[in-house]
Amino acid sequence: MLSIAESKPKKPMLLLDTFRYTQDKIVNTTVYWKCEDRSCPGRAIQYGSDPPSMKKLHNHSGDENKRKVEEFKMNLKQRIESPQSIKNL
Repeated sequence: MLSIAESKPKKPMLLLDTFRYTQDKIVNTTVYWKCEDRSCPGRAIQYGSDPPSMKKLHNHSGDENKRKVEEFKMNLKQRIESPQSIKNL
């Protein structure tokens, strides 16, 4: 499962499989992602518009429940902000 959400400080957050990544840096059209757990070497990389892929393995297991909560919050936020939700009121 892959999706990109916005974290609390309004920075992009990648949800890839059962892991969460924060955006590390952007070089030209390549986006580098690092695991949200600072002690983990887990990394992902995204070339241009291609989907991101894991490049370094994690030293912990992923959290499926955390990923589901983030996806739920992201979907809820999109529904609230969509013009169609105002139309239905």
